[in-house]
Amino acid sequence: MAGNFVANNLSIIEKRISKISSKNNSRNDRVLILAVSKKQSIETIKMAYEAGLQAFGENYVQELLEKQSQLGNLDIEWHFIGHLQKNKIKKIVGRVSLIHSIDDFEMAKEISERAVLLGVQQRILIQVNIAKEVSKGGVLEENLMNFVERLLPLKGLDLCGLMTMPPLDFEGESSGLVFKSCCEWRNKIRKKFNELKNFDELSMGTSHDYESAVINGATIIRLGTSLLGSRGA
Repeated sequence: MAGNFVANNLSIIEKRISKISSKNNSRNDRVLILAVSKKQSIETIKMAYEAGLQAFGENYVQELLEKQSQLGNLDIEWHFIGHLQKNKIKKIVGRVSLIHSIDDFEMAKEISERAVLLGVQQRILIQVNIAKEVSKGGVLEENLMNFVERLLPLKGLDLCGLMTMPPLDFEGESSGLVFKSCCEWRNKIRKKFNELKNFDELSMGTSHDYESAVINGATIIRLGTSLLGSRGA
């Protein structure tokens, strides 16, 4: 049955994570499996929820809002993981647990203003472009400390950590180096800015490289097809 398909995938993934943590004597016993549900049907999301998944990530604001409306009776923790357009900020601030893709100060400022207006603390991650890919967003490493410093005075924001994505053609050790670097930056930022009390998260790793991400300290892994199966059109 399709429901068992998701549950079986989840079981396999959880066992792999547990094995990695044991083998590496990992102190990180908290890895959130974020189900990337873009282009997935409502039925598939319900199956995943019934299998024990509670956190779901969407890439597009309109699709997120439609799914929230249709699944409002479920206790789902929604994340936004795509590129956020400034004209869509008002629609998601206060409606998602975590925004993973902040790399622009003006965007962060608008999120801050909206959060203050609503009386909420919006949790965010800073996207880091460690591999310096021109085609991807993200703050470059050499600008990261300054970017964090600029965000600190903004009210209504809860800076919770970093997100990164290696190039698609990176495999094995290459991806591992990107993940390791991201973890090191998270640690440097925590050490420098003592006021960041919740700067713990590392959102990194997808279906093809999540094991390497977990080895290198990921606290959130973003899994799509390996967990939920093929997407709709």
